[in-house]
Amino acid sequence: LAPMRGVLYFQSDLKYVIIHLKNSSAKKVYTKLSEIEPSLNSDFLRIHKSYIVNAKTIRFVDKSNKIVTLANGETLPISDANYKAVVEYFSERKKGLCQIEWQIM
Repeated sequence: LAPMRGVLYFQSDLKYVIIHLKNSSAKKVYTKLSEIEPSLNSDFLRIHKSYIVNAKTIRFVDKSNKIVTLANGETLPISDANYKAVVEYFSERKKGLCQIEWQIM
């Protein structure tokens, strides 16, 4: 796999996982998210059944529309099933450690 600090997010694609990198490239590997997830550190957060995101790259969480915006401007959905975990993840981190903006409508 790619060095973890270079990863924006992992995306499930049937029997493959697409690894989206900070340098705008992507790699496709034959595996499942569930096989990758246990080896990831606490910087990675499952936001949806199809996405595991490097939380350090999340710049904005839109709570009303349940989406995250990444540092590169991409937006990804937060599933209902993972919403509480996403909110708790960022609530546990102090402002100095995690610069995150919340949109509450």
